[in-house]
Amino acid sequence: MSDTFAIRFQADAGADWELNSSFTLKREDGLCNVVISTSAAEEDGTALRYAEEGGLLVKSQFPGFEERGALERISIPGLDGDAWIREFTWTPDNGESVRQIQVYAIVDRDNVTVTLTSLDEDHAAVRSELFGVLYSIMIAASRAEDA
Repeated sequence: MSDTFAIRFQADAGADWELNSSFTLKREDGLCNVVISTSAAEEDGTALRYAEEGGLLVKSQFPGFEERGALERISIPGLDGDAWIREFTWTPDNGESVRQIQVYAIVDRDNVTVTLTSLDEDHAAVRSELFGVLYSIMIAASRAEDA
């Protein structure tokens, strides 16, 4: 049996406000999770540029960062189709190697990052489930146009 999760919220704020959001889906047994984050995109931003900037960030912030393959284009229908994917491992202070897959896209005028996470040793067992969640994600525009 599977559950479908949908979150919708609305707020009125001035033109000088922007929406940054983050939602986490996690397996009850803690083996893996999926984090969906959004932030305002640059006016002339592209998904590739956003992915390249994201790569610089994770390389500088995650100890023992090791890229697993090249940054690749991927099509995710619920993320407006055009996205980029990066897979890497890193090792936090507890010494347990973590595997993460990050997908970068721009939906409407928002940067979207989807991060799939598991311990490296558990990754093979949960990979198809994580990608199933990834391909089921649908991000809708976050702004109502002015009337």
